Amino acid sequence: EYHQAQDPSHEGSSTRLMSRLQKEWVWFDGFLKASLVNCIKWSLHLSVVLGGFYIFVWWMARDHVYHNVNDVPVRYAAVVLGCVKKVGGYPNTFFTKRIEAAKKLYDEGKVQYLIVSGYNSHNGYDGPTDMKAALIEKGVPANRIYCDYAGFRTLDSVLRARKVFGQPDFIVVSQHFHNERAVYIARRYGMDDVVAYDAADAETG
Repeated sequence: EYHQAQDPSHEGSSTRLMSRLQKEWVWFDGFLKASLVNCIKWSLHLSVVLGGFYIFVWWMARDHVYHNVNDVPVRYAAVVLGCVKKVGGYPNTFFTKRIEAAKKLYDEGKVQYLIVSGYNSHNGYDGPTDMKAALIEKGVPANRIYCDYAGFRTLDSVLRARKVFGQPDFIVVSQHFHNERAVYIARRYGMDDVVAYDAADAETG
């Protein structure tokens, strides 16, 4: 019988190739496992840091954020933090609830004036004007509402209330998660008499 001769060099090349692929796979598998472990470790570290920061913010603000309007101390003015009036063409409940909360503070005599703080730098968006119009529609007199058009961030809104509008103490109006941060910022900058009143969350209807 005739048998085709096998090329020993071909068999050797195949063996070396397989060995190389196995080594590369072992290295790649180890790299993936090490990367996964590092990713988990860094995620845990980040979670601890963020969790610690949140606890610190909560601790700083815990006695200065109110949910019941009757418990809110009287101040000369309230700062209503801005957000868009509509989302996807539908009313933004966060906006609506903040307006309702500000109106309640005014009606209950907790404040004499309202500062609506936001910005109007984007096309078609003018947060302070929208908030003022909504408050006037609710029955708040126009001469009791001041617009802050440079409230680009919570930090800006809080600091400008003191530096621009002359209010060393005031009531912040927003949702709870936002109020905690605003009160924390105020206290970090020496405004220890700033408090906040929680507007209802959007999901409460």
